[in-house]
Amino acid sequence: MTEQQCPEKVNILLVDDRWENLVSLKAALDAPGYNLVKASSGREALAELLGMDFALILLDVQMPILNGFETAALIKQREKTRGIPIIFVTGVNTDEPFIFKGYDVGAVDYLIKPFDPSVLRSKVAVFADLYRKTEQIKRQAELLRESDRRKMNFEILCREQALDRKYRELVNGINDGIVWSADKQTLAISFVGPQITPILDVTPERCLVDPDYFWRLMFPYDQAAFTEWVGGPEQKTSEFSCEHRVLGKNDSVLWFKTSVRTSCADMGGKSELRGLSVDITHLKETQFALQKSEERFRLMADVGRIFSESLDIRVRLGMLATLVIPFLGDYCFFDLYTDDGANMQPITWRHSDASEQAVLTQVCEQAKSWNEENGFVSMTAEGPILLSDVTDETLSNTALGPKHLELLRRLKPCSLIAVPLIAHEKLLGVFTLCCGSSGRHYTTEDFKLVQKLAQRASLALENALLYAQAQEAVRIREEFVSIASHELKTPLTSLKMQLQLLSRIARGAVGKPDSELGTKVPQILAGSDRQMSRICKLVDELMDVTRIRSGKLTLDTESLDLSALVTETVQRFTDDLNEVGCALSIDVPTQLYVECDRLRIEQVLSNLLCNAMRYAPRTPIRVALTCDGSRVYLSVKDHGRGISETDQQRIFQRFERGMPDASFGGLGLGLYIVRQILDAHRATIAIKSAPGQGATFVIELPLRQLSTVESLAV
Repeated sequence: MTEQQCPEKVNILLVDDRWENLVSLKAALDAPGYNLVKASSGREALAELLGMDFALILLDVQMPILNGFETAALIKQREKTRGIPIIFVTGVNTDEPFIFKGYDVGAVDYLIKPFDPSVLRSKVAVFADLYRKTEQIKRQAELLRESDRRKMNFEILCREQALDRKYRELVNGINDGIVWSADKQTLAISFVGPQITPILDVTPERCLVDPDYFWRLMFPYDQAAFTEWVGGPEQKTSEFSCEHRVLGKNDSVLWFKTSVRTSCADMGGKSELRGLSVDITHLKETQFALQKSEERFRLMADVGRIFSESLDIRVRLGMLATLVIPFLGDYCFFDLYTDDGANMQPITWRHSDASEQAVLTQVCEQAKSWNEENGFVSMTAEGPILLSDVTDETLSNTALGPKHLELLRRLKPCSLIAVPLIAHEKLLGVFTLCCGSSGRHYTTEDFKLVQKLAQRASLALENALLYAQAQEAVRIREEFVSIASHELKTPLTSLKMQLQLLSRIARGAVGKPDSELGTKVPQILAGSDRQMSRICKLVDELMDVTRIRSGKLTLDTESLDLSALVTETVQRFTDDLNEVGCALSIDVPTQLYVECDRLRIEQVLSNLLCNAMRYAPRTPIRVALTCDGSRVYLSVKDHGRGISETDQQRIFQRFERGMPDASFGGLGLGLYIVRQILDAHRATIAIKSAPGQGATFVIELPLRQLSTVESLAV
């Protein structure tokens, strides 16, 4: 067969791991109509199959790594190579099981070496001819399909000509979009649907007379992007869509989605652009609303993160101000009450424009003298406020003076929101947001969002205050521990020294008839007893505080003569009063009966006398007991330094002392225990004092009414 008779070559894959076998196969099959491709392994054969189509595969059975059976199985797994005929060629695996296995994996024949070359060529020729005929059938089928496509295109063209007549009628049926066409090169409008009139308030004739008028309705930036896509040689695709803005009625802004495709306007083949611009303004507004909602949600999430990062309120509010500016306004500031609660001062402020930050700083520095009688502080006392438009009259009413008003005007506030920071119905401060040079005006939605932010800020502020109080409590506790250690160590040291002195005297008096034991020992023991009593009193105070805090302070009440109890208690302090140089006067009636706990009332009077001796040494002390018929009044008056009005409530708290000077001693628990004991008796204690005028503590107890029998017995 000559090359002219067989102009088309077919690919035949020869696979054998031995080179001499490949040469032998090539020599047997070498013919003009064959393209023999050699592969020395199963992997190499699979690689060749990926890039070429083959009419037949001659495959050796015995090969390393991938034998012929495994290679054939992989070939049959692929959709593309599954139909290629495989002839196994082997000189080793000649048994029937191997032959059956070859047919089982998909082989069409199984040749055993040595083979007859003419037989091999005949078999290969059959499959090569079959491959050529199959390919020819495929080409003929493709020609038929191409003929069908051309016929179909002709029919489509005829239908398009018929449909083109209906084009304008269909265009008129579109309500929410504008159909238009334009020259592909010049973009000159050649047709505009009548829907342009109700949508944009423009007549189609206006666009046809001025072909560029339609494009001038677009926003400049959107127009540039649009023409970049559709204009001339820069056009990137024959069909595309984009979203853009257009000026509508009364200078309103509308959003359109325009779809454009290049098509033939007539049989001459002149291309033009055909477009459909659909009004999607409502959809875009919905998208913007969702986007704004997501941004506000993220803002609230960021606010929550900020308030969880730090307990320093200045740091928190500073981070919050940075977060909301410029998202919610051009500038903002936080006003908080000072520690004494007398007035409110700006604590944090932020401006979106760095050049205006200095002006805002001056405004806030001058506003540190604000109080509840001016500014927005008094306005927010009744609730949050929203000023959509801030007038110059509002600024004048708010300003502290001409200079302050000038600074406010420089900030150009046009809209304002002021929200009080409230925790447990207590006003802590005010959060104020303003819009200035941006010209933005706050809406009701903005107002609601700022109120939510203010609630978060109020909670954070309350937590910060609680944290500060806890820190102060820790400080007081540490100070108390230090004082308690000192107070307990002082009598213990004195007691230790007295015992050491007593020990030396005892050792020196051994064997001496005239020793000092008879004179000094009683004095030392008396001093030791006083120090032990002092230690016991301190321990008792600590135990009482523990009982009070745990709610275990119990009373053993009885009916007793308060006059006798006061007299006995005062007499036990005679030596102590003489030691500090205090002259005591006592004025009590003969008998006054009350229901009380003897030991606790003794403790109350003892604590008051100890305070008087501690803070008013070398001055007179007066104890008086009076009755008005239903109430009994026990008073202890000293002539010491006195107590200021601001300190009179503080001294009844735990670990508080009348004088900060540590030289006065004490744990700061005496008056606290007194009030708790009297509260348990449903009694009261009051203080009358002023600096330099001494102090008078007055206890009020209910008088017990005696029965007739008790009165006669008395």
